[in-house]
Amino acid sequence: MASFSVIDAALEGIRLTREKPRIVLLWGLFYIGFIVVLGLIAYATLGAHMSELVTSMRKPPTDPVAAEKLITTALPFMSVAGPVSWVFMAMFTAAIYRRVLRPEDGPAGLRLGMDELRLLAVFALLCLVLMAMLSVLTLVDFVTAGLPDNQVSVVFSAMLRAASLCATIAVLTRLSLVGAASIAQRRIAIVEGWRLSAGHVLRLLATYLLATALALVVLILMQFVLGAVFMVLGGATGIVVGAPNGGPAAMAAFLVLQAFAALIATCAYVILQAPPAAAYSALAGEAARAAA
Repeated sequence: MASFSVIDAALEGIRLTREKPRIVLLWGLFYIGFIVVLGLIAYATLGAHMSELVTSMRKPPTDPVAAEKLITTALPFMSVAGPVSWVFMAMFTAAIYRRVLRPEDGPAGLRLGMDELRLLAVFALLCLVLMAMLSVLTLVDFVTAGLPDNQVSVVFSAMLRAASLCATIAVLTRLSLVGAASIAQRRIAIVEGWRLSAGHVLRLLATYLLATALALVVLILMQFVLGAVFMVLGGATGIVVGAPNGGPAAMAAFLVLQAFAALIATCAYVILQAPPAAAYSALAGEAARAAA
């Protein structure tokens, strides 16, 4: 049976960041552009309600009426920002997959074409599967809630919930290679991605957990370094980042901070998204060699 190295696949994003820093920087600029577009959408759809909504999001209301009003206010923004975010995510993810699987397609790989449309279809499929599995979990909770209140029922309910959760994780893990397979084969390759992941659920899950841990470490370290740098600069210059009365210097420092934050988020996303492509490449390559 074809296999792959968990550590090598989990480290693919870090390797890509280390070997191709200019490409990651271009992706970071693309991410900054996306943030700017979201800001413009918020300004166009929310207008005077934008500051009110931001304040409400920091401290969500507990009153159902206020919560409904918040959702109604945010609906115009979400109806536009949602599709834009999906397209951005498809373009970014496809660029990472192409860099790992088809590096001959160009350095940054950012475009909007058939690959991105295929990924959007895969995202929609994963969302439908997730919704279906969550519905099963809800049904399990509903069924177990009607059981008698005794020790046997409690143990049975816990086992049933655990089994449902494990099944959900297993199905999503089996489908995790579909996106990379679709990019590699230039078609929606649901069957191929599902077939290659057979027998590798635990290894894939370990890969994704390790990659998530690495991304969190990178986020924490880079934010710590960035915070320390701005703290030192603020102590030396007296600039308070983002202060409303700080003048142009404070605003410039705030913009630089946001740019670095976007670059940090870009690095984390690369670390999270490169492992499925690396795992697919290894599994597909070994399967092809075995068939030959």
